[in-house]
Amino acid sequence: MEDLQDGTKVIFSGETTFGYKEWDGPLIRISGSNIAVSGTSNHTINGGGERWWDGEGSNGGKTKPKFFYAHDLDDSTITGLNVKNTPIQAFSVGSDNIVLDSINIDNSDGDDNGGHNTDAFDVGESNGVTIRNAVVKNQDDCLAVNSGSVCILLQPHTETTLLTPHPRTSYSLVVAALAVTVSLLDPLVVVMTTP
Repeated sequence: MEDLQDGTKVIFSGETTFGYKEWDGPLIRISGSNIAVSGTSNHTINGGGERWWDGEGSNGGKTKPKFFYAHDLDDSTITGLNVKNTPIQAFSVGSDNIVLDSINIDNSDGDDNGGHNTDAFDVGESNGVTIRNAVVKNQDDCLAVNSGSVCILLQPHTETTLLTPHPRTSYSLVVAALAVTVSLLDPLVVVMTTP
């Protein structure tokens, strides 16, 4: 779903599944401006990651598709998605002025079945990204910020947590971008901007 008409609403309902193929992906690609992506209360987007998991993630083994590209999805929202078993990284974000809200990513089936590099949010080449109310159960980073990103705002899921990582999640926040300043505004909100 690329270059959607401005103002388009994309709504996931029921269970969405995908066929199997070894490729880079993504399984879902949405682009456009002023797009509202959401899910009904009973939906699940099941990436079927167990078919690709081999303990190597993106470091080798089977070629695994990324799950969701939110590239060139400017001035848009992704709200209330329930995601299960992504093959590797869940959300690849390369957009300006985008809000990702109330996203539940559950890759806990990968804990004992070879899930690896199942980052929740990989943000690169973006400006004005807000991630809030995320619940993440995975085998890698909750958030990885890559080069070219400015003004990333994280807001807490609860009053005590920024992201809710699974006990096996290795990192809550990884900043790989060059020349990025991390500022703690209060214990619950992290804002990153370039100097």
